[in-house]
Amino acid sequence: MKSTFIRVILLLIICLIICITISMAAPRRKGLQLVLLPHWSAASIENFLSVFRDIDGQYSKGPSEIEIAFAPYLYNPGNSYKNAQDIINAFRQSGKKVYVTVHLSFHAEKTSKDHEISLNARDFGNTFLMANRGDIMADKLIVSVCPSLEDIGSDADFKRWASSVASELSDANLRGKIYLRRSGIKSHVFPNEHLGFRGRQNEIHGEVPDERWAAYSNDGNLVYYPDREVETSLKTDCDGGNPLPRYSLTKFIDLTNKTNIGTILLWRPAYNLLVRGKDTQGNITYTKCNRDLSDSQTSFNSIEKRVLKNFLNIK
Repeated sequence: MKSTFIRVILLLIICLIICITISMAAPRRKGLQLVLLPHWSAASIENFLSVFRDIDGQYSKGPSEIEIAFAPYLYNPGNSYKNAQDIINAFRQSGKKVYVTVHLSFHAEKTSKDHEISLNARDFGNTFLMANRGDIMADKLIVSVCPSLEDIGSDADFKRWASSVASELSDANLRGKIYLRRSGIKSHVFPNEHLGFRGRQNEIHGEVPDERWAAYSNDGNLVYYPDREVETSLKTDCDGGNPLPRYSLTKFIDLTNKTNIGTILLWRPAYNLLVRGKDTQGNITYTKCNRDLSDSQTSFNSIEKRVLKNFLNIK
């Protein structure tokens, strides 16, 4: 009897250790790096939201917490926040806790984007933050602001951009509820100044890292689906650059589930309005849909719905 009791206790301890290990080696949440979200068509937004819609018309499917990241001012979309706001409203009405990262510019370097970052920070504060002030103050919507998506500036440059953003967000109480994020393809150093933000975050892009970050995205490194597809001649970025290391969706999910990264942000070419097709050899290719970046071919289509369901484990 005593030996049986001891075996049961040991078994419970082992199960506890396994559970703790699994929880420590898993991202806190998953989300989407929807870079050109402001340019998406109404059809793409509907397809995206339909993944989460239940039989009652609510958006309860999927995780209770989710993050979306986007660049509202890239390529002059016009109504910078409408699509993001529609998604946020749908999620919030269904009780999801939403995390949003706003990238104010792209590939900032030295002083080239100083004026742009300042101007966009002012608009971000006067429009998006004001429209969502109640939810932000109540911690129902968690916002991070990033001066530049994948900045290539020095630490001194980032310090200047961060100070500029802070000065444009004049509502100190609201600024104190917002995180300051730095995005790049390598580890960055933050300025020592707190600048009145809620906290500081580092977002890393590229190959799946084994370090602990606030956020990671494969942005630029293709995660392909289905796993069996032959994708040997891909050009996956907006500039038509050379293929980068890539992962099948199954492998990507497996690798990221083993990390200690705070948030995993999935990026797909369709999120940048790149259209999927095949070349004469049958290889999958991605090309710009239009020079004016209009989403005329419904970039978030049935394939992307299947990818998202698999990534978020939605049945």
